[in-house]
Amino acid sequence: MVQPWAISEEDIAMTNISLDLFGQSETLYTYASELMANGKTADDLAFKRNERQYFNNLLVEQPNGDFAFTMVKQFLFSTYAKALYVA
Repeated sequence: MVQPWAISEEDIAMTNISLDLFGQSETLYTYASELMANGKTADDLAFKRNERQYFNNLLVEQPNGDFAFTMVKQFLFSTYAKALYVA
């Protein structure tokens, strides 16, 4: 039987992870706008695109399911992202 407090712990963990990912994306968009040096802001890069310019990895589109599956999915994506950033 799953304890009620365990579900609360998972909810708090997922909230903190999502806040961390939002922070990472904000940092990357800010860095990209500084590299471009064409007057576009991070918000311009993030939101002022047409639908054909939105891309994402299919792994992040998979349903979360239970907490363990979500953590494995996040680990795999983070490993991929690190290799991408290094390259």
